[in-house]
Amino acid sequence: ADASAPQPLEAYTGTWQNPYYGEAVVEASGDGLVVHLGEGGETSLELVPWDGDVFAFEPSGENAPADSKSSATFVLAGAGGAGDTMTLQYFDTNHLGTWTR
Repeated sequence: ADASAPQPLEAYTGTWQNPYYGEAVVEASGDGLVVHLGEGGETSLELVPWDGDVFAFEPSGENAPADSKSSATFVLAGAGGAGDTMTLQYFDTNHLGTWTR
């Protein structure tokens, strides 16, 4: 009920890197964000604002029960994106789900 608004969506957009999962491209879309993962962005996740720099998404796959939610947490550290991180909880079981830019 007391959720904080996210920063302007453009603050989260751009290309993010992960040594295990590879590249993620984050784009603004309507009132939220879309993350494109994998070669050619074949996996897309729609991120809905949840609380400040935390967004919610519906994961898919055999380990995601129907209607389940997961989080995308952004830590925006500095100008130009240096030191920024994005952690996708669903992909972080083995602490491999953090992307940087």
